[in-house]
Amino acid sequence: MSRYFPHSEYAEDQRLATTILQTHVMHRGFQTGATMGILTGAARAGILGYKAGELVPQGATVTTKAPLRPTATIVRSTGIGGLIGLAAVTAMMPFYMHGREEIEWQDKSWRLQQNLGQLEVDDWSILGTSVGAATIFLNVAPMGGAGSPTFIKTAGGAGVGSVASVFGYMLWRYGIRGGKR
Repeated sequence: MSRYFPHSEYAEDQRLATTILQTHVMHRGFQTGATMGILTGAARAGILGYKAGELVPQGATVTTKAPLRPTATIVRSTGIGGLIGLAAVTAMMPFYMHGREEIEWQDKSWRLQQNLGQLEVDDWSILGTSVGAATIFLNVAPMGGAGSPTFIKTAGGAGVGSVASVFGYMLWRYGIRGGKR
């Protein structure tokens, strides 16, 4: 994301330092929450899938709702996890940077923009986030689970896309390219 903001030659001349750093931290918070959501959703889908396969005694009535499909469970958990991660870092950021001088904000944001590896991860992540969100948004009806709003499903798609694209980046950079630029 840092690539899309102006970048100065020297850290003390960096414009939009607060915006650059806050955007970066919020993006990483969403991504961290989405990663936790994927893991939680996969575990939940496995448990619910196991329970859904259990036999119901003859004559008993089942009053619970049918569980969501595993894909819908993972996407929903990823969306909720991503939004929780985003909310958490958004709330923590003012406390972390409280009392810092402007040059500290400028230095941190300038170093983000100088780091070519970080810029590559950001590029891949933005692409994956956009593709994931668009894919889920355009295909919400087949996902099932009317209890989950479209916003959470779209956030889940963005989270899955973001996490998957970072894994794709690592495979490309360190697997195929051998860590070379």
